[in-house]
Amino acid sequence: MDFQAEKALVLDHFAALDRAGPETVADALRILVSADYRWRGFAPFGEQNGLDIADAFWKPFKSAMTALQRRQDVFFAGLNEIDGFQTVWVCSMGHLMGLFDRPWLEIQPTGKVTFLRYAEFNRVEAGKIAETAMFFDI
Repeated sequence: MDFQAEKALVLDHFAALDRAGPETVADALRILVSADYRWRGFAPFGEQNGLDIADAFWKPFKSAMTALQRRQDVFFAGLNEIDGFQTVWVCSMGHLMGLFDRPWLEIQPTGKVTFLRYAEFNRVEAGKIAETAMFFDI
């Protein structure tokens, strides 16, 4: 397997998220995530199901960080050894970079460029993203 289709799907998902504003991020998610999508992240976000992650994480984050860009440093895909090589995961690491212009998580804005380091793991199944584990350094 060369995983090119799965990587292309995740890159399309990132592009849709990157183009979306705070009010349209749920629509962007709806395009490429499965009906039973599950998102896992650090506190205070925890586990989110379906499009709940739009309101829990993406909408507030995109409202706080203007001119947001994804600066990807690492991108690869492969089979998951832990489940006996049954699932395909696409991994991305880098920074989400934007101008910290509005409060987020009770953190006051600086008006300066801010980098949120992330590692994101997306399980691809049947042409959709079925699960995401997103870890970031707040």
